[in-house]
Amino acid sequence: MSCNTATGEESAALLKAIPNKNFMLNWDPGNAAALAGTPYSAGYPLLPKDRIGHCHCKDVQLKPDHKYGWAPVGSGMVDWVGQLQALHRDGFPLRTEPRNTLGRRRHTRKVLADQHGWS
Repeated sequence: MSCNTATGEESAALLKAIPNKNFMLNWDPGNAAALAGTPYSAGYPLLPKDRIGHCHCKDVQLKPDHKYGWAPVGSGMVDWVGQLQALHRDGFPLRTEPRNTLGRRRHTRKVLADQHGWS
């Protein structure tokens, strides 16, 4: 995995060290889950909400070989219902950007529509 920060704790510390408001975070709960276990609700509350510029939406599963693998949203360890509700509550604009990687976009939209009435 390659990222500058993965967990809420690392991200909050970096944003505190670089207070320039133009320096924004790409919050990635999937990366956080793969490294620390619980991005939402443990890591997200530590983040300054006005510094989240983008959020990657993917899920992660623990594979039989005890390594983590990426998975479609709603099929892994990330509490995406809670995370998306929190992002919405905190004023983050929710939209999807089409990028069909192994059918994940279709699966993600189906999960959100079926379980939560979101489109």
